[in-house]
Amino acid sequence: GVGLMIARRRRAETTTERMSGKVRTALGLGSILAVASTSQGCSCGGEEPPAVSGCGSDCNQKCETALGQGLVGAYTSVAKAPDGSIFVAGYNDAVLSNEGDTLYGDLVVGRYDLGKQSVAWETVDGIPAREEGTCPDHDPTGWRRGETESGDDVGLWTSLQVGADGVPKVVYYDATHKALKYATKVGATWASYTLKAPPTPVGDYGRYAKMILVDDKPVVAFLAMEPGEGGKLLSRVIVARASSASPADPGAWAFEDAAVDKAGPCRAGSCSGKAVCVKDTGACTTPVTGCTPADCGSGKACVTVDGKATCVSTINASTVEAYPNAFGAYVSLAKTKDGLGMVFYDRIHGNVVGASHAGGKWTTFLIDGETGSREQKTAVDTGDVGIGAHLTVGDDGTWHVTYVNGLDESLRYVPVTTGKPGTVEVVDDGTQVD
Repeated sequence: GVGLMIARRRRAETTTERMSGKVRTALGLGSILAVASTSQGCSCGGEEPPAVSGCGSDCNQKCETALGQGLVGAYTSVAKAPDGSIFVAGYNDAVLSNEGDTLYGDLVVGRYDLGKQSVAWETVDGIPAREEGTCPDHDPTGWRRGETESGDDVGLWTSLQVGADGVPKVVYYDATHKALKYATKVGATWASYTLKAPPTPVGDYGRYAKMILVDDKPVVAFLAMEPGEGGKLLSRVIVARASSASPADPGAWAFEDAAVDKAGPCRAGSCSGKAVCVKDTGACTTPVTGCTPADCGSGKACVTVDGKATCVSTINASTVEAYPNAFGAYVSLAKTKDGLGMVFYDRIHGNVVGASHAGGKWTTFLIDGETGSREQKTAVDTGDVGIGAHLTVGDDGTWHVTYVNGLDESLRYVPVTTGKPGTVEVVDDGTQVD
C-alpha cells in the first residue's frame, strides 16, 4: 500500500519535487518501520516478553494488597547467635480481619531487630506448592508470597538453636503428618525435612520437641505415641542425636528411648482398623453385634464385657483432649556434668518425672506427684503436677525444676540433687498479686 501511494505521487512530481519527495518517502518509511518494530503484533526475535503482574489465574491480573502477617508467635523459641544476634522461631496460626479469617499454620523464623524492637519474620514451612502456570491473587512479593491457601499444619512446639557458624536450626511438630521436622538455613534460603515419622498411620511423633547443642551438634528429645500391646498406648520419650553440626538428612541422626510406658490408655485416633477406644478400660477393642439399640447411640459402641454384648462409652474424634494422656508431655532437655538430663509430665499418673543419662544408659525417677512404690502397691497419689515442666542445670550440678500444679494452677519449684528432690516451693499460687 505504501509503494502504490509513492508510485502515484512520483508520476505527478517534477524533477525537483521528485528529489525532495524521495527524502520525505525515506523518512516516512523509517517512521513506519520504527513503529512496527515496537508493536506487539510483530514478531521480532530476541525482544523481551511483555511484563506481567504475577497475580491471578493467568499471572497478569491486578494484584490485591499484600496479605496480613497474622497471629505470629505461639510456641515461641529464642536463641542467641555467637555474634549476639537473636533469632526467634514460632507458629503462625492465622490472620483475622474484617474481610475474613484465613488459616495459615506455618513455621516462622526471624531475627530480632533491637532498634525496632520487632522480629523480621519469614515463613519457613507451611506454604503450599502452587500449580505451574498460575499465580496468587495477592501481591507475590509480600507476606507468604501472596498465598492464602493453607499447606501442611507445621510449626507447633518449635525449638530453636544457633550453632557456632551462626546458622539457625529448628525442630518442630508437623500436625498434618503427626511427625517431627527439622529446618535450617542454607545460604539465603531455608531447607527442611522430616526427622522422624511414626511407623503406623495412628502413631504420633514430635510433640513437645526440645533441642540443645552438645559439642555444637543438635540433640533433640520428643514425645512418641503409637499402639502398644493389648490395645494399650505405647508412649516414649525419644532422644535423637545428630552426627554433625549440620545434619543434612534423617540418616545423620541416631535415636534412642529415654523413657517408656507400655500400658497407657488409648486415645482418639490411636486404634487401628475397626477397633474403638473404650473409655473405662483404656484399651482398643473390636466392636461386636448384639446390643440394643444396635448402634448404641452417639459416643458409644457395642463391645463384649464379661461375655455379653454391651454398650460402652468411647473416646473418639469428638472427645476434647487438653493434653495427650501419655507418659512424656512437656519435655525439657539440658546438659549435665555427666551427660544429659530431662524432666517431663507423666499425664497418666499426674507426676513430674526426671530422667538422667550417664554411663551409656537412661535412668528415670519420680520428682513430685506420688509417694511409695507401685511395684510394692504402696503408691499414694499426691496430686496432678508436671504441666509446663522445665529444667535448668546449675554449675554445681543441681537440677532446678519448675512446673504447674494442675489442681490449683500454682507454679512450683523444686531442686534435685543426684536424683533426689528437695523441698517443693510455691513460686506463685495464682490467686493474688504479691
